[in-house]
Amino acid sequence: MKFTFRLPIGFVAGLLLGSTGAMAQTAAFSCPKPGTVEQRGSYTSKYTGTSPGDPFVCVGTNSFDKPFGRLFNWYGPIYSKTPNLRQGMLDLISGRQTHVSFTFEEGSTENWTFLRREDVTIAGRAVHAMVFDHERQRFPSSRHPFHGRYTQWLDPVNGLWVKSVLTASDGEIAMEAKPYQDTLITIP
Repeated sequence: MKFTFRLPIGFVAGLLLGSTGAMAQTAAFSCPKPGTVEQRGSYTSKYTGTSPGDPFVCVGTNSFDKPFGRLFNWYGPIYSKTPNLRQGMLDLISGRQTHVSFTFEEGSTENWTFLRREDVTIAGRAVHAMVFDHERQRFPSSRHPFHGRYTQWLDPVNGLWVKSVLTASDGEIAMEAKPYQDTLITIP
């Protein structure tokens, strides 16, 4: 009698090299399924799927029925020219990296660091989220600079950023994203 075992290379490498925090965070990212509805107070996003030819650009309409397309359901089209943005976020979300940094065309910078996995309760339902530290410095040499640090919760399976807490800030906050937590998520 002969038995054959086939193990993924990553599993074997993990056994040989030992477990690391980066391996512990491994998760796949998928955009929200068509028909998914996400609510944050009075703001609603209705998802229609992904951009043709790009499975990481999530598309839908907002509360005003205006269409949007966001890379990893976070970055709008203006950031698409940023070198290494796509690969860096993919490496971060997949667990190949625990920290990534980006410098944007206008001089703003962002640093993302994986912190942990954690459940967040949304409308009585546990969401298995990845938690990140997100440091943002916008327009450092302008008259309205901003430097802030957020904690962000991502549901990578459903492609939803379900919670954001501003933990530190300095400068002009009016143009920045406000802290939030999803109040309702409907997934078909």
